[in-house]
Amino acid sequence: MLRITTIILAAGASRRLGFNKLCVRLNGEAVIRRTVRLFMETQASRIVVVTGFEKERVERELAGLPVIFAHNERHEEGMSGSIRAALPEISASDLAFFHLGDKPFFDPGIIDRMIKMYETEKYPIIISVHNGIKGHPVLVDVGKHWSAIAAVEGEGGLREVVAAHPGDVRFIEGGEGSILDLDTDDDISLLIRRGYTVEKG
Repeated sequence: MLRITTIILAAGASRRLGFNKLCVRLNGEAVIRRTVRLFMETQASRIVVVTGFEKERVERELAGLPVIFAHNERHEEGMSGSIRAALPEISASDLAFFHLGDKPFFDPGIIDRMIKMYETEKYPIIISVHNGIKGHPVLVDVGKHWSAIAAVEGEGGLREVVAAHPGDVRFIEGGEGSILDLDTDDDISLLIRRGYTVEKG
């Protein structure tokens, strides 16, 4: 059986919004909690949340959920530090899903489809996309790309790994939820128009 770990990156400071988007409540539930809960419904339910900005607050939002925490002390330097902070937790895994904490709209079914694609086609990097736009989650064969993951720097994150190994990449249509997130006031306005109750955490 494949050993699978999910890494949820939740360290950013939400500078564009001006408040912590992970703690925004959608219909009464914090964004980060909703994201984690969706992964709990899948085969990738061993979940590591990488914190940074407002670490204690994010951890409180996840109280009672069976997650592992890692912390990126230098979160202001970019996403790559958060990926490296999670490395000890994926060292014994065959596969790792990487996902962003502010993307709570994905279809949990995409996780099992990505695992099935890996098992049948053996591509070591599988990316969820929508209408040709790359999104999340991203599935990576840990053994195949351990060195590349460990070497990421700055804001590049997994984009560096993908760019360096284009022949290893396969895409799968994941629906709008793979690209929909909370980065701007316009994103929040869109959710309100779609019937969500949105409250700052």
